[in-house]
Amino acid sequence: MSTTGETFGILCGYLKKHPTRYAIFLGAGGPKSAGLPDGDQLKKAIFNEYMSLLTDISIDELTCEMLLEKLCIACGDSAVGDSLQKFLDVEVASPSGYQSLVRLVRFGYFGIIITVNIDELLETSFIGKIRIRTITTEEDQVPLDNLQAKSTLMKLHGTISKPKTILATIQNVQDLVGWKKEILEYILKNFGLIFIGYSARDPDILNVLKDQSIIQQRASYNIHWVDPYPKPIHETILKAYRSPQKCIKVSSDGFFELLERGIKLSVPIEIGVLNGMHTPDNEAVCKPGCSSFPPKAWADFFEKVEPSQKYRAAKIAASQIDDRFAVIINPFGEAYPELNRNDLATFKSIKNYIANGGIFVNTGGLAFFYWDSPAPENVAFERIMILPRVTRVEDDRVRLDMVAYRGSLDDNLLSRHFGIRCTLGDEIERECYQLPEDIAFVEDIKNLGRTSQIAEFRAISKNRSTRNIIPLLRSKRGEEEVYPIAAVPYEAGILLLAGMNIRSDSEFSKTATTVDHVLDREREKLFMEFQKI
Repeated sequence: MSTTGETFGILCGYLKKHPTRYAIFLGAGGPKSAGLPDGDQLKKAIFNEYMSLLTDISIDELTCEMLLEKLCIACGDSAVGDSLQKFLDVEVASPSGYQSLVRLVRFGYFGIIITVNIDELLETSFIGKIRIRTITTEEDQVPLDNLQAKSTLMKLHGTISKPKTILATIQNVQDLVGWKKEILEYILKNFGLIFIGYSARDPDILNVLKDQSIIQQRASYNIHWVDPYPKPIHETILKAYRSPQKCIKVSSDGFFELLERGIKLSVPIEIGVLNGMHTPDNEAVCKPGCSSFPPKAWADFFEKVEPSQKYRAAKIAASQIDDRFAVIINPFGEAYPELNRNDLATFKSIKNYIANGGIFVNTGGLAFFYWDSPAPENVAFERIMILPRVTRVEDDRVRLDMVAYRGSLDDNLLSRHFGIRCTLGDEIERECYQLPEDIAFVEDIKNLGRTSQIAEFRAISKNRSTRNIIPLLRSKRGEEEVYPIAAVPYEAGILLLAGMNIRSDSEFSKTATTVDHVLDREREKLFMEFQKI
């Protein structure tokens, strides 16, 4: 692994154990990926807009702050505010890196975020996800020892919705004074700090960073600098703070996405096992279908995996499905706990969890076929369709008997949303096998549980499915090769399906061990990505 990649891995592991010991300092690299301009792009846009008023100026010799100073002199303060609002107060989609950062903050990481960006893209990314306290003016500030009581965003150069708070001209960013300087000094002395996409060209920030008294009083936490194109000033600051690390050469989006995955896959890896409850304060409502091993058996398996404390398993209600878990297991087979049958709230949260990079494991039978417990009235469906069942002629009249159609083995949530269809016959004892590529993916699992015999039931049918499938365990049903265990990639995550009746140690051990090996593979992939940094 590269030195920088190793540093990244160590940082992820440290944050997993000490989630609040680092603060984030955000520069323009994050908003840039969403379509907002960085400093140089903003400078050019403003110059082109006001070219006729900014005569005898060489734009190449100016920073954005210098240009805004000249604009202020030529046109007044209002022109500065108007130009910034025109190019920064626009509606753009939240970048993927900000979405990862929002999730990390929700999980308790990075209680303090500092930025010199005046746009409000980060604030809008938090809306509906978590409340965050924003400090822009002196009236907003809180006691220093209370900074982490709530997730806090500190905007050193103001914000676009409050034009009077904006510090954008070269005169305004010469020195950081008063409460802003006090807070930044406190953070520098007491927290690790990760600078992301920050140019380090602001004199007010640099003056504080270079203050020798701060460097000498600083606690023993590292400083990291993230920039795909590091500047000499970045290395100079790292050296001044005696940081042994080099700059991490990756984009803001790439950093936050890797960091989220790296923390999630650092030990102890968190696994959620659905306990059959809708919410933590309800009684269990879910009954198993094609799965004889209760939630405790699955949790206990992972708690005992070597090396010790590799996993931390928790039994969770449907309302607690969350991206913090590397894996979520549904031990109820064909049934799953649905919070709201009208809008499929649980099913949607499972889909979102997988899309955001999670691994969802469904144990036994046809996944998502029943709400709460196996019964005809509980067949999961998105809408009822009234269809004719019987047609006959009586006294020259056509009679139609109508039936409310809910779902079927061919038309269900699994086939509609994931493109997966399963075998249709009865449960059959089958010999299972693996090809070399299966073993390369999850090692040799076919004889786990002391036999290669399995109770195949609703295995994935390659011929009838429309989505890409990664077979991990194979069997034969007639002439067709089917997959009793398979991974289904879905956006950033994986749906892991066990098309068996999990009734003996054979099916249980094969399925549980597959999860362990898939996680090992995900960790290996992640470390290979670290190595490229």
